[in-house]
Amino acid sequence: TNTSDSEITFDLRYYNASANTSIYLAKNGVLAAGGQHVNVSNTNTLVLNVNDYIAASSSADSSIDAIVTYEESDV
Repeated sequence: TNTSDSEITFDLRYYNASANTSIYLAKNGVLAAGGQHVNVSNTNTLVLNVNDYIAASSSADSSIDAIVTYEESDV
């Protein structure tokens, strides 16, 4: 969610530690003031391994709130 009073651009990326690469889930996305972006719905899954992570960045400092829902499982 864009928490600022202005339009922002944002990136959402997944870092794969074993391959040492990043994959953009959204690049240069645009959010209006108060706008929201939903990237992965409850019917899709993204499997993260040890040291993998998801990062959100914005064109304006302190302008994005991000919520990630996850399920941990033993293998």
